[in-house]
Amino acid sequence: MSNLWHYPYGIIDELTAAEMAYMTGQSPIQPIFSVSQYGETVLPGVNRKLFDNQPSSRLFEQEYPNLFDTENHLQVIVGLDSGLLANYVLEHPLPAGSRYLFVELDEVLALLNIDIPTSLASKVEVLSLTDLKIRVEQDPLPVYFTKKATRVIKSQGAKYAHLAEYVTLCSQVEKLVEQQTFKHSIGLTQKLFIRRQLENLPDNILPAKLLSNTFEGKDCVILAGGPSLDEHLPWIMANQQKLVIIAVSRISRQLLTHGLTPDILVSVDPQEVSFDVSKEMLRLPKDVLFVNCNHVEPRLLANWHGNSLYMGNRFPWEIAEEHGNIETQGPTVTNAALHLAVKMGFSRILLSGTDLCYASSGVTHAKGSYEAAVGANMVVIGEWVDTYQGTKAETSVQMIYALEALEEEARSLPDHQHIFNLAPQAAKARGISHLPTSEIVLTDTLNNKRDLLKLLASGMDEEQRLKACVDAISALKQSEHHLSEMTLLCDEALKYNGALKKTLKSSGHSESYHQSLVARIDGIEKRLNEKFGRMTYFIKFFGYAEFTQFLTTTDSSEWRQKDMYVMTDSYYQAFKTSCIGLKTLLGEALAHLELRKAEYTKGTEVSVLMRGWEKHREYGRARLWLNTHPEMEHLHQEALETMEAALNSMIDAKPELAKRIDKLNGMLVHVERKLLLLKNAGNQVGLAQMVTILRGKAPADNEAERLFRLGECFLFELKGNAQSALNALLQLQESQLTEREYKEMASLGLKVKQPDISRLALSKLIEYSDEYYPLYASVLKLTGQYQNAAETYLEYLNKYPGDVVTWIKFGQFMVEAGERDMAISAFHQAEQADPGNAVAKHYLSELYHQ
Repeated sequence: MSNLWHYPYGIIDELTAAEMAYMTGQSPIQPIFSVSQYGETVLPGVNRKLFDNQPSSRLFEQEYPNLFDTENHLQVIVGLDSGLLANYVLEHPLPAGSRYLFVELDEVLALLNIDIPTSLASKVEVLSLTDLKIRVEQDPLPVYFTKKATRVIKSQGAKYAHLAEYVTLCSQVEKLVEQQTFKHSIGLTQKLFIRRQLENLPDNILPAKLLSNTFEGKDCVILAGGPSLDEHLPWIMANQQKLVIIAVSRISRQLLTHGLTPDILVSVDPQEVSFDVSKEMLRLPKDVLFVNCNHVEPRLLANWHGNSLYMGNRFPWEIAEEHGNIETQGPTVTNAALHLAVKMGFSRILLSGTDLCYASSGVTHAKGSYEAAVGANMVVIGEWVDTYQGTKAETSVQMIYALEALEEEARSLPDHQHIFNLAPQAAKARGISHLPTSEIVLTDTLNNKRDLLKLLASGMDEEQRLKACVDAISALKQSEHHLSEMTLLCDEALKYNGALKKTLKSSGHSESYHQSLVARIDGIEKRLNEKFGRMTYFIKFFGYAEFTQFLTTTDSSEWRQKDMYVMTDSYYQAFKTSCIGLKTLLGEALAHLELRKAEYTKGTEVSVLMRGWEKHREYGRARLWLNTHPEMEHLHQEALETMEAALNSMIDAKPELAKRIDKLNGMLVHVERKLLLLKNAGNQVGLAQMVTILRGKAPADNEAERLFRLGECFLFELKGNAQSALNALLQLQESQLTEREYKEMASLGLKVKQPDISRLALSKLIEYSDEYYPLYASVLKLTGQYQNAAETYLEYLNKYPGDVVTWIKFGQFMVEAGERDMAISAFHQAEQADPGNAVAKHYLSELYHQ
């Protein structure tokens, strides 16, 4: 090959269109296959050399040990691993009622042919993302989402994401599954809400409807926990006598720091974390009115030392319309506070801290909150919304739902009421305008607002509270009795259904006997509905999780008589289990009511109260009890001081949320994924925010510096400035560079006509994957290293003799070099790998006629 470099056609100075598309990210994968020593065909662009040293089945056994363990489950698998993972699933017995959906990139699907046997077509499907979005709405998939019986699994190709497009695909699939699960399984969380509502019965005494239309024509401001709260606090403090201040409980810590006392405090969440973020409210003055949802975290309500009103129904099985109380509107406490303000009749409702999106700096909450301690959001993959100032801002899925609820509230407003958001950077909500504080004129002075609230909410003395407890105890005992009767009826139905199942195994029973059993079961169902109608309806709501087991993923056309009996069993077993579960909660609620009854009863032993307060972590009850029994203080001073110390200790303890946030602080493990998603979405605003955040962390952390430069590179690329993008990466030390940076450098070097940079980057990339060899050879040729280019082509083709495209490229190279015999050999190899290849035939015809 000594005369190889005497070109009759001059030096080639361009890569092929396909190579340029791949190098610049317009085509995510090279159509190159390799065969492992185990005879398995692999796409190196997807799986690199993962299957070179062990068969795929052995690796999959290690990586997915529980893939076939769970019945009636939906497994959504992102990626096919060159088809090997699909084959692995198809070769195994699949658990009853389970389905496996593979979701793959369109470009990879075009290269693969997965043959699914007809017998498994309803169990295993291979889909594009577009197909998946349609499929999840079709039966029986919604049943899996309802039961929360789903799992998203990453293939090895998606896990390592050598193709950056897998990052986006995984994110989109996870988000789709999350949305469908939220949509279909919302009823599964009801038990916690009902448990809390029953726990709060002793203290949910007065309804919030006492506040209805009490402030018509007045102005109020709702303080929530978004970043904009910090900007508005000075104006609010200066005008606090002209506004009714309604604050969400989670900002109590910040309010105490600033010395701002709200008039009304609102809390709704039943989870324990709600106490963690709101417990400083117990140090606010007692003339603040606490308006709580009926299912609020019980320690906030039981330990509160001022007046309180509850929203919603007092008893879980009550019908809201019968009592006309102000309902809790979700999904956030801010939505509930807004609904309360509307019902109170305010003409102007101002929103502060209701951003429902992250600040441009990435900060998610106002200063002083536990969430603010973690710093800017770098890992949450959110949605993007419009703000009042015309920019885009990132937000979470939960805040999207809150925004929709906010818009729904605004749509139903009467004409004389208006809602305004004080923050221009807040997410824009239809029906709610932005109003800067500089344009607000406040005229009314509300000096008596606290007195009015106190008057409305303090209508119960100790004797009346005692009666409320006694009445609640009576109501719960009656419900307990009804549940016992309903449980016995379920047992009867299960007995008759058991007899029906036996008729399937025996031919000695008459049709009339069979029909009599069916009639008895029908009679039980009728009795449950007629005698216990309201409680029967409520049991199905309470036991939603149990009743979903009655649902099946089997098509109704395939039901057999045996299946019908199994479903009847499941139905009455769910009924019975739910009755027993609710009865247990009623027993706990009764014990709690008895404790409160003892508080309001003269002559109760203080030691009995102490034990009860400690059990429920209601240490603040001691202070309340002393308020009505001051003569007892000197007799039990030490014990009462112990309770006060326990309350302070509980408030001061560092909550689990803060500990988790500390752990998250500074974590960079998911940042690259977010950068890739923002780049793939063309989101310059998001990338600019990430670059700003990472710039601050870069000086102290090598990984943060790498991610900062990578983010800078992506941002410059989206702006069309390839040279600046390349310069950003060239700031990094070689030890910091990964495949991601090398690939960007290879592409950018070509764009800015610095092929030597591309050559150096590709010399590193071939250490990651053989797929880069043809590109490396092309760039070697482009930079005049013709001998190395030819050797690189041949080294690659020796390993991948079936790569038709590269044989043709090498043949063209030989034609240009004047090496006729080697060119003919290359085109013959291409034709052998792909018989009838038109390009190879054309070149061979030309060469043989020379």
